[in-house]
Amino acid sequence: MPLTGLIFRRFEDRGWIFSKSIAILISSMVFFWLNSMHILKFVQLNMLIVTVVLFALNIALFFKLKMETLFSEANYVLIAVEEVLFLFIYLIWVWIIGFKPEAYGTEKFMDYGFLTSMMRSLWLPFEDMWYSGEPINYYYGGQYVTAWMIKLTGINVGIGYNVMRALVTTFSFCAPFSLVWQLMRDRFGKLGKEAPWVSATIAGWAVAFCGNFHYVIYGIIKPLIYSARGDEYSYWFPDSTRYIGYDPDLPDKTIHEYPAYSTVLGDLHAHYLDILFVVAVTAIAYAYAQKILAETDLSRKPKRITTKSLLIEILAQPEIILIGFFTGIFRFTNFWDFPIYFVVCGSIVFFMNLWKYQKDLVRFAVVMAGQAAEAFVIGYIACLPFTMNFDQISSEIGLCTTHTVPYQFLVLWGLPMAVLAGFILMIVLEQRNYFAEMRASSAVRSAAADNADGSVEAGADADGKDDRISAASAAKDQKLMTEAVSDGESLEAEEAADDEKPAELFEEKPAMSDAEEAEQERKTAARAFARLKFRKNATDEEKKQALDEGPMIEDSPDDGRVLFGLYLPDLAVILIGLCALGLILMPEVIYVKDIYGGEHYRANTMFKLTYQAFILFGMMMGYVIERCYLRGRRAGRIFSIVALVLVVFTAGYIFKSIDSWFGNVFKSNNRISTDASVFVDESMSTDFDAISWLNNKVTGRPVVLEAPGDSYTDYQRVSVATGLPTVLGWYVHEWLWRNDTDSLNVRAADCQTIYTSQDEETVRQLIDKYNISYIYIGQLERQKYPDLNDSLLQSLGQVAYSDGETTYIMRTAPRTS
Repeated sequence: MPLTGLIFRRFEDRGWIFSKSIAILISSMVFFWLNSMHILKFVQLNMLIVTVVLFALNIALFFKLKMETLFSEANYVLIAVEEVLFLFIYLIWVWIIGFKPEAYGTEKFMDYGFLTSMMRSLWLPFEDMWYSGEPINYYYGGQYVTAWMIKLTGINVGIGYNVMRALVTTFSFCAPFSLVWQLMRDRFGKLGKEAPWVSATIAGWAVAFCGNFHYVIYGIIKPLIYSARGDEYSYWFPDSTRYIGYDPDLPDKTIHEYPAYSTVLGDLHAHYLDILFVVAVTAIAYAYAQKILAETDLSRKPKRITTKSLLIEILAQPEIILIGFFTGIFRFTNFWDFPIYFVVCGSIVFFMNLWKYQKDLVRFAVVMAGQAAEAFVIGYIACLPFTMNFDQISSEIGLCTTHTVPYQFLVLWGLPMAVLAGFILMIVLEQRNYFAEMRASSAVRSAAADNADGSVEAGADADGKDDRISAASAAKDQKLMTEAVSDGESLEAEEAADDEKPAELFEEKPAMSDAEEAEQERKTAARAFARLKFRKNATDEEKKQALDEGPMIEDSPDDGRVLFGLYLPDLAVILIGLCALGLILMPEVIYVKDIYGGEHYRANTMFKLTYQAFILFGMMMGYVIERCYLRGRRAGRIFSIVALVLVVFTAGYIFKSIDSWFGNVFKSNNRISTDASVFVDESMSTDFDAISWLNNKVTGRPVVLEAPGDSYTDYQRVSVATGLPTVLGWYVHEWLWRNDTDSLNVRAADCQTIYTSQDEETVRQLIDKYNISYIYIGQLERQKYPDLNDSLLQSLGQVAYSDGETTYIMRTAPRTS
């Protein structure tokens, strides 16, 4: 927490929620490095030692920097609410998960198998359970962090799987809640006491539990229409993630998932686990922006640049170091998030640095380039133990030949795009008025200055007239603005009226003195300013505030405005929204080439990019809806209310999907367990005893041969349930990870030879080639290989386990010379 408090010193909760993410990532990655260098084994005691040492360093940091005051001034009400929310959501989801806890179906097999395999491992890089003898060639960082937490806490891997599901769900609500709460507090201070709570709640729910607008149309409106006609229409919650190319059927199949769907489905996949960290790194970038705003005074003359000061500005920024660390680790956890959040965080850093160094663009370019290089290098080093043993899966980019049908694009993204567009329009109008007021205020200041100079020069010649004007100027200003309120005329109306006046009214008049000209300019500027402030739809409170403040506008960096006159939170949210917009547009233009071709060629690209867009859009909408309601005029408030109602409709997705997937979660008798391993007993009863024998009797990581099979099938149930490696696993997945079908086909053929060959010498050579210790024979092996050679297999060693019927396990005997 002290390290987090240092980074988030301007967050009222001192980064309480994000301290959890930062602690998990730093602790697990320090151990990752130590284990990769074969210093500490992957065992609980070593993890406890590293965790205690890091905790002690944090305590030392707390006292060295004398952070007592920093934490004593934290908002403990906010911290308490966040912690209660965290615990409440976590417990609710642990309860719900218990109605369908099994790690079975979709890609849960893969995720659960990673965990069971890692739990048996002592050293990194972890061996691929489905490609024995070789390291995993996939972004398994999220699964590594999960395994690290399971082993650190000492819980069962089956329970740990579902505990992690509940934790990610909890973070997906609480992390956006914390960030948006602070954004809203920074924008309005303590004037709108309820605003941060409202916007934070909307943001948390939008990210964690809302669906896209497909649910509203096909899950609410369409069933109502069918019901009115006396027909039935059943909505299946995954349909909202398989819409483009599927309904209607088109040769352009895509994927567009989002956190709520992942939460219900239960896959502990890379994109889902990274929610623990992606919002946190966005918050770190915003914390950097807060610091720049607080520590920069543009009214002062820039200090002389020295090499030392420049290096400090570039290298000694803890926020930049952490951004580099987080985005670098994304190469390990989910590579797609590395470029995405390098850009998201980089955009916030870029515009804040541009504002800070606007008077010295050369210095800006040097600092920006230096910080970008620093973040990249730190990230590269942080994930080096992984990248040294990893072959890039895909890197070639192509141009899309198909595009989303416009109405489908609007169904999925129309709501957040409309909210973003409405907010930008509102900001443009606000900035137009702001800069008009600035010009009017500048005219007032200029006129006042001229008036002062004229009074000195005219002194005695004006027989005291100018002194009387100067003395009465403040009263006149007040009177002029009061008149502007009462008459409500616009400047354009006055000009139109002037055109209708008799020509003699515009005849040249005697020249005014300097003091009279100054008074006339001041009068005009004051009236212009007053009319800008007192538009017809201005509230009485706004009019009173403007009268109290007078026509002078202080252009100070302390007012929270940064580049383009925008308030910092507004700028940050616009950047977040624009990054999200770019992410949904990008797969309409380009895609990353992988093994998925044909009509699925851009499916994975759209999936990974739009998943993060949904998270960014959710935070943006939470902020914008409340922001527009508080500061908007009538149109702005209507816009805000409509947007909120539509978001509330999408929030119904979570309840529909829970009911569809888990059933009635209020019937406790239907709850099964919290253990993800129940699938072995429920779905693979004929293998249950044999798998239990392997788990209880076999230690280490000996290779157990089982029949390889297609992805998303029950094949590889032994390696998944035990964590023991096999020669070849799910074919398509290994193809995706290694992009080498030749080697896969060789292994597949070798497996078939071992099970079916009549040549004992050939079989023994293959057993030696893959260092096979056990051969598993069960119903799936007999199904895949009808000509399976039981007699030869049983001659290869000793029957270690048998159920007396169809299933047995052979322990291979070492070859005699």
